[in-house]
Amino acid sequence: MEPFDANQKIFITGAAGFIGYHLAKRLLSLGARVAGLDNMNAYYDVQLKRDRLAQLRLYPAFSFTEGDLADGATVNKIFEDFQPDIVVNLAAQAGVRLRPMTAEDAMKTAHRCLSGSRPSDGFAALAKLRRLEWSLEALAVDKRFTGLFSDEE
Repeated sequence: MEPFDANQKIFITGAAGFIGYHLAKRLLSLGARVAGLDNMNAYYDVQLKRDRLAQLRLYPAFSFTEGDLADGATVNKIFEDFQPDIVVNLAAQAGVRLRPMTAEDAMKTAHRCLSGSRPSDGFAALAKLRRLEWSLEALAVDKRFTGLFSDEE
C-alpha cells in the first residue's frame, strides 16, 4: 500500500465530529486539501461542532458543506465540485445504543445510518474513486493513515 500523499483531495463525512475533526485537522496540517460534510444534528452540543469547524476553516484548503449523507444531490455536488481522490466515511448517528428512542426516532436513525451508503443516495460517483475508507477500522489498518498520529495524540 502506498504512503499518504498530501497532494490528494480527501472528502471526510462526519467532519464536525470528534474523529472527523481530528483527522481533517491533521491532514490539513500536512498540506492536504479536505472537503467536509456533516449534518450538524443536535445529539450533542452543536456549538462544539461549530467551534471545531471554525478551527478547520483557518486552513484555506478546507471546505465544508452542512448536509446529510443521504441527500444525493448534496453529495453529488461535492463530488462534482471537489473531485476527491479518497473518501473517509465517518458519518454516523451518535449514541444510537445509548438512549431510548421512539419508533419514529428509530426509523429516522435507521434511514440516516443505512441510506447514505446506497449509490442512489449520493455515492454513485464512488466507482470512479481509487479508494473508499468506510470506517474508523479501515483507517486504523491503512498504512497511509496510521503514521499520521502518535500514541500521544
